[in-house]
Amino acid sequence: MIELRDLAELGAVWNERRVEEAVGLARANRFVEAAEKLDGSDLSKEAARSHGKAFAYAYYRRGLVRQQDGKRMAAIDDLEKALGFGGLPARDRLLYQGRLTAIGKPAKAEAIARLDAAIEGRFDKPASEINLREEFRRRHGLKRAQRKLKVEHVDGATAIGVYRWWGDPRRNETWSRLMRTFKGGGEPERALFARVLAEHLLAVPRYRDWLAEVDFIVPVPGAEARSAARGADIVGVLADQLGGRLSIPVRGDWLKRASGSDHSRRMGRRQVESQYRLVARKAPDVSGRNVLLLDDIVTRGYTARACAKPLKEAGSGHVYLLTVAQAESTLQSERHRRDGAGRGGP
Repeated sequence: MIELRDLAELGAVWNERRVEEAVGLARANRFVEAAEKLDGSDLSKEAARSHGKAFAYAYYRRGLVRQQDGKRMAAIDDLEKALGFGGLPARDRLLYQGRLTAIGKPAKAEAIARLDAAIEGRFDKPASEINLREEFRRRHGLKRAQRKLKVEHVDGATAIGVYRWWGDPRRNETWSRLMRTFKGGGEPERALFARVLAEHLLAVPRYRDWLAEVDFIVPVPGAEARSAARGADIVGVLADQLGGRLSIPVRGDWLKRASGSDHSRRMGRRQVESQYRLVARKAPDVSGRNVLLLDDIVTRGYTARACAKPLKEAGSGHVYLLTVAQAESTLQSERHRRDGAGRGGP
């Protein structure tokens, strides 16, 4: 006959085994599975103290996955569990609290609601039923790039469409007008592009996977003269709008651009690299964090490389690149089509 004491001992052994499995899964970066193991475990004070940092991170990572799956309340619950562990490093606690705040009380919620209401008025249907990305593609012929963009220090890159410069025989004038509207417009126009970018990331499984990893959005800093002429750092504004939509904190204070720098298109790679640097005192914040680097147009990838390199050198994990457009010439397109090169992401 099994006594209650024996059952208690079996239960303790079973519980201890689950905790050990959770530790192993967390160390193997299998965070969702680790959190699931923890859900069914009764953590002792000793286990919580010994492995609290790993367990908190597992709940944080599962929270990001749940967020991208549209399970907002479950994501909030996971982040609160992450914050419930004592003795966390201050940088981890700030990370978890920042994402909890972004999900729980989106800073741009009212502005986003106003924009979506305006969109509903134009399309005569609920905003949730409107795919603005597909409308942009259909109305403006936003073709995919023929050249698959690869940038050193960048783990993945994507853009909404192709931008061709003046003089190109296959230049899309409608797309050119869109880009001019984006660069010369105000906050509503950039908010519109932010929605299209958000839909672009959520439309493709591998980009949604990025979002389940990304800790921060980092905008490429604009040139001071151009920002002054336009009344704003447009990529910085776009990052704030996108971060509000995706509930991802923005770190516009990590990268700095040299004063008086010229347009990157007029520079060689080394010159471009000299224009961007990581703010030294922010380096500890970068270590171990995954980043979505945001820019308006990518042409040769020099700027993206110049920004991604110091992030990686400071210990950043994955660096993904998102841009409104990828510049490409007809000559490039024909050559890559002829050579059978892989197409860019949709």
